[in-house]
Amino acid sequence: MRDPQIPVKTLIYLALLFLLQMGVAVGIKWGSIASERYWYSVMIGTLLTFASVMLLVNINKHLPPAAALSISTGGSFICCQLALLMVFRQMITPGGWCGLALIFSGILVFALSK
Repeated sequence: MRDPQIPVKTLIYLALLFLLQMGVAVGIKWGSIASERYWYSVMIGTLLTFASVMLLVNINKHLPPAAALSISTGGSFICCQLALLMVFRQMITPGGWCGLALIFSGILVFALSK
């Protein structure tokens, strides 16, 4: 039986992963608004994605694969949607909010199940 608590170091890695993924989403959207920013957004996105992959490798060292995948992917998606909402005022429909709630529920199921 495994310990259900997530180590603090892993929580820090997850927080950094979410921040990096938010940066990728905002950077790519920023670059798509004006063509002169395209290559800047590609470079920013590539660098932040590389750093995210390195964090994901470390997260997988401390969590079971299903939990690591669900928390990192689902959490990144939720954080990216919220970042786009805050920065670009991208509206989320009521159905979108329901979808985000379902994703969050799925994250909890994987993270808390034994």
